[in-house]
Amino acid sequence: STQSTWAAYSLEKGRFNFDAVIHNPQDLTDTYLPAFQSCVMRSKASGIMCSYNAINGVPACLNKWLLKDVLRDLWGFNGYTVSDCDAMTYALKKHKYSKNATDTVIRGIKAGMYLDCGSVYSKANIEKAVETNELNWKKLDEVLETSFTTLFRLGYWNPPNSLPKWAHLDNRHVNTPSHQRLALEAAEQSIVLLKNEKKTLPLSVDKIKSLAVIGPSSNITRAMQGNYYGGAPYLITPLAGIRSYFEDAVHVKGCEASTMNTSDIPKAQKLASESDIVILFVGISGHEERENHDRTTIDLPGVQNLLIEKVIQSAKGTIVLVLVSGSSVDISAYDANPRISSILWVGYPGQSGGQAIANIIFGSVNPAGRLPFTFHYSNYTEIVDFGEMAMRRNISTGHPGRTYRFFHGPVLYPFGFGLSYTTFQTSFEVSTSKIPKTDAQNDLKNTLLLPHTSKTLVDLKITVWNTGNRDGDFVILAFIKPPKKARSNAPIRSLAGFDRVHVKSGQKSTSTISLNSHNFALAHPTLVNTKEIFDGHWTVVIENNKHTIVVE
Repeated sequence: STQSTWAAYSLEKGRFNFDAVIHNPQDLTDTYLPAFQSCVMRSKASGIMCSYNAINGVPACLNKWLLKDVLRDLWGFNGYTVSDCDAMTYALKKHKYSKNATDTVIRGIKAGMYLDCGSVYSKANIEKAVETNELNWKKLDEVLETSFTTLFRLGYWNPPNSLPKWAHLDNRHVNTPSHQRLALEAAEQSIVLLKNEKKTLPLSVDKIKSLAVIGPSSNITRAMQGNYYGGAPYLITPLAGIRSYFEDAVHVKGCEASTMNTSDIPKAQKLASESDIVILFVGISGHEERENHDRTTIDLPGVQNLLIEKVIQSAKGTIVLVLVSGSSVDISAYDANPRISSILWVGYPGQSGGQAIANIIFGSVNPAGRLPFTFHYSNYTEIVDFGEMAMRRNISTGHPGRTYRFFHGPVLYPFGFGLSYTTFQTSFEVSTSKIPKTDAQNDLKNTLLLPHTSKTLVDLKITVWNTGNRDGDFVILAFIKPPKKARSNAPIRSLAGFDRVHVKSGQKSTSTISLNSHNFALAHPTLVNTKEIFDGHWTVVIENNKHTIVVE
């Protein structure tokens, strides 16, 4: 496997010459590096792709600190490194960090960037680099060794009778019934119920006389796949999913997702006025968020807000709003509007997305998804600078911080939010309420780069009761808050663990989430990839339940 994109790759617009300025080493330690560290040290990834951006003035693909000091020397990575396509050219021509192509080759190989997805590492440029005596053939042999080692591991030169198992995979092993079931189940599990006034959802087919399906995202196909996707064997649209339950559903698009054409909105109004139920599909797509393109607003694009307002004015019955997006969209006006009974966020649900949405809407599946990011208000793009890489709040500059761990301010829907058609109650106990600081320090020292090998210090024993009348899944999210006396730039809270349990109506289910030394550590203020155990009263929070664990 190859990790991408290393590292601090945060934006698409202007990505070829963007300099990710990260002043605080803590941001590298607890945000920008951990996912890569886990892939290298826990999952043993064989490759890593360096990104287009620079980090603190040095292009990632020419960055010795990144590619050698951290990746190879500290983490022990022994696989291949490859540039994002033409990143070496951009290091020269956009970042203007190297003098010429030959200098780029020399800097790249010395830094630890071994494979160029581009033209800079050409035969001619490599020969010129060797002629300067800045590179020698021994170093080039070392570069080639990493690539050939990977090829050997893949069985590239194995005789036919000893090929690895993957070499025998073909079309028979793709799009199998189990794969199709998994695609549907994944979509169902990821859908998040954001609002459900008066228990509007699920809809009962027997009680529906007329149903309207409206909106620019109501009959989408490829847009359900987001960005960077393979060719799906089939695509079940939201409209098709709805009609699998109520075949007489009438469809009007109403408007395009991103244009300013309002000519079809009156048709949507008319249909809404004639229907008992309106399911209104809105959102964004790869047109707004994709590789090499960023949004500049988190409002709905085009005339979609106008469409929603006109449908609200015209509809005589229930309105269900379905949002298709891969990131935050400000729908606060509709969360607050009593005419919108229910809201679903469905992400980009893939090949069976339309069926999954319908299964949720009509109650064949009880939603249990939780938001994987924070939904902000539209002014977020005004108060957070587009190129600001700092995760932590900066009072002097007015930067409010980023992500649920550091953002200070009101939000529409917090990270981890999600409703269900049933009701749950939770409680939990802790195996101990005190942790000796020396025990935690010793464990942290021994497992600093390998958190998954850390010893359990505390077990959270969680009980979930289903107090409603429907069976359902419940996603347990265990958050941990540092002591009040912790550094002012410590995380507000961090997700310490999670689990998903199925609970039948009237019954209970139990789960255990384990905490280790890393859960009670904070990033060192000056040393990258270093953490410190912080003593004091830590608070573990699961739903409305809290327990204090003292490190002393």
